[in-house]
Parts: sequence; structure tokens; C-alpha cells
Amino acid sequence: MAELILFDVPNLLSAGMFLAALLAAVYAERSANEARRQAKAAESAVREAQAQSVLAKAALAEAKSQNKIAVHTHQLEAYKALLQFKSRVVGGGIHFKDDAVWALWKHAQLAEFYFPAGIANSMTAVVDRALEIQASRSLWSEGAEVVPGQRQGLVTKSYDQFKGLVALMDHLVIDMRGELRIFRDEGLSKL
Repeated sequence: MAELILFDVPNLLSAGMFLAALLAAVYAERSANEARRQAKAAESAVREAQAQSVLAKAALAEAKSQNKIAVHTHQLEAYKALLQFKSRVVGGGIHFKDDAVWALWKHAQLAEFYFPAGIANSMTAVVDRALEIQASRSLWSEGAEVVPGQRQGLVTKSYDQFKGLVALMDHLVIDMRGELRIFRDEGLSKL
């Protein structure tokens, strides 16, 4: 029995080390397989996230488009109100009616929500000027007590205010057209 393997300490240590190395290799292979599976799952999750991102961007673009349409509708209503007011003022001269001013007033109050600050402020200025003209006109109109010699100055002041109102409305119409224009090509912008 000389061929009998002796289990002395060095042989046992070598056999233990061999078993440990074998187990480590098996564990490393399983870990590598698990890592590959997780990497594939992560790649799949990234692709899904990218697809969701594209869908979210499309939904955001659609929401922005719908918002622009809604805002454009309100802007267009305010523009129409300004044109109607302007036609009444220009058509009736300095003797325009109160209801014309108040019809524009409600649009001027909401303009800050639909237009840039400059246009909103101009709409408010149109209403304020119109009210000033009405107040000036009431100082010299029929039935008002006017100191002799002052009537002509009051009338001139009212007509000067009227000219300023018309000029302000002309500029506002141009500004609002620029804001409302959906297609901004060169041919249409010269209209």
C-alpha cells in the first residue's frame, strides 16, 4: 500500500486550496452570468426610459400647442374688441359712447394674461385715454357751465387727446398683429 495517498498537512492544504479555487471559479462564473443578466435588464430599462422620454416630449409639445391655441383665441378676441372700439371711435369722432369704452375695458383687464407687458399696458392706456377724453368732453359739452373764453381751450385739449388716442390705437393694432401672426414669413409681415 505504498501507493496510498498520505493525508499529511501539506497535501490537505493543497487539496483545500484546490477546492477553494474550484468553488471560487464556480462562484465567479455564476456572478458573471448574473451580472450579464442584470446588464441586459439595465439596457432594456434604458431603452424603455428613452421610449418614455420620447413620448413625454411629444405629450409636452402637444400640450404647448394646445396652450398656444387657447391663448391665441383670447388674444384674437381682444384684438377684435380693439378693432371694434377703434371703428366706433374713428367713426363717431370724439363723441363715442360709454358702452364702447367698457366693452374694451374688460379685454384690457385680462390682456396681461395673454399678451406681453407692452401690449397689455397699451390696451390699458387706450381705455384710460378714452375715459380722459370723456371726462374732458363733459367739461365743455352742451349743458356744462363753462367760463367764457375757456370753452375753446377745453375743446382743443379734448381733440388733442383724441388724436393721441387714435395714434395709440394705430400702434397697438400693429403690435397686436405681430403678436397674433401665426405664420411669420416675410410676405405676410408686410401686410
